[in-house]
Amino acid sequence: MAIETQTNQERRLGVFYAERLLPRWWDRIVIVGTVLTIGILILDFGLAPESALSLWLQWVDLALCGLFLIDFAWRMRVASNPWIFLRRNWFDLIGAIPFLGPLRAVRVVRMMRLLRIMRVFVLLNRSARAFEWPPAARALGYLGVTAVVWWGFAAFAFTVFERGANNNIKSVDDALWWSITTLSTVGYGDIYPSTGGGRLVAALTMALGVGVLGTFGGTVATMLLDIRDQGKRGLRPVKLRNHLLVLGWNDKGRWTIAEFKADPRYKDTRVVVVAQLPETPVTDDEIRFVRGLPSLAETLDRAAASGATAAIILANDEQDARSDHETALVAAALRRVNPTVRISAELVAADNREHLRNAGCDAIIDAVSFTAGLLVRGVQDVGVPALIMHLLTSDVGSEIYRVAVDASFFGKPYREYVLAGLDRRHTVIALERAGETILHPDPSLPLAEGDVAFLVAKDAPV
Repeated sequence: MAIETQTNQERRLGVFYAERLLPRWWDRIVIVGTVLTIGILILDFGLAPESALSLWLQWVDLALCGLFLIDFAWRMRVASNPWIFLRRNWFDLIGAIPFLGPLRAVRVVRMMRLLRIMRVFVLLNRSARAFEWPPAARALGYLGVTAVVWWGFAAFAFTVFERGANNNIKSVDDALWWSITTLSTVGYGDIYPSTGGGRLVAALTMALGVGVLGTFGGTVATMLLDIRDQGKRGLRPVKLRNHLLVLGWNDKGRWTIAEFKADPRYKDTRVVVVAQLPETPVTDDEIRFVRGLPSLAETLDRAAASGATAAIILANDEQDARSDHETALVAAALRRVNPTVRISAELVAADNREHLRNAGCDAIIDAVSFTAGLLVRGVQDVGVPALIMHLLTSDVGSEIYRVAVDASFFGKPYREYVLAGLDRRHTVIALERAGETILHPDPSLPLAEGDVAFLVAKDAPV
């Protein structure tokens, strides 16, 4: 009995079928090729088979068919069961047949070309899975396949009933034109049925057309709402480069983003918030949201972390020193994904600074110590806190900038660079060399390649 149960289980597992997804870059190539094929078909419908343009389109169509055959063979090779794949996708294979030589002389080939159009809708389902589109996008694919199938069937049935009895039906092209105008409920009236069978086909086509158009409009609206809802809930992957990541979220999040965007140098830089929240914490449509733990590679991949330029890590709980350990995990995960990204992290407990530095943080901001220092300066040196806040915010006045020393000053003394900055309304306050910040350089210190200056200016230095 146990052996029989095991055999039945193996039999059930044996018929399991899975069609694997191909790389996204390949899907994009096939999508472009499919769109080009549809354009060629539309152009070729109105051309004589012997015309020069039609012959040139033959060769383009041949190359695209080669692309589709490679795609079909690749998908069949990676499918868990090639025979089931062939049974489910046979129309893809027929749609990849080039119409050359004798095939172009067969007028019914116009009907076969509808299979090419079906590739667009089949590919829509495939794209919906590959690019994580909402389920409504897949419904559009099935709807499109249904419409194309009926378009061809109605044209064929109309030809059978009307040819010989209707002077307006001289070719398959005429039947296809009648079918599409009736299916779309436009009905120009230039071609109309004259037999009972033709009228029955027309009635069914009009009824189906009303249902298809109504369903199509509702499905598109649902798809757009689903896409917006997915973005709001952080379920859609991001496709960006050179963007800023905000990892984690607390009360400083909105102020942090506002301060970053207030700098004219970065007003066009896209921002992606990554946090374990039910929906986006910001209302700006220009700021993308990805839901998930920032310390997970899968979440960072959906946020396109490998292409980010910089990241700001916010403490999950500003009152709990254990948040620093979570910050260290996030920084380490991000550093593995993107070794060159610049990371600025919020520190809760000063004792954990070394952990964040070992995790790969470039800048570690101790909010408690910073606030305490400003409070003390407020009573020891009146005006210093206001000056510091003035320099750190982007909304008014001057700011602190970090710029590379111009090559024209290499070999010249630091004093000369400072004086030149005053003429440009820039005040140099420090120098960075080999990763070390020098607050009071010797005025005679010669500048060298790789030196970086910190200066105060009203506008970003050019």
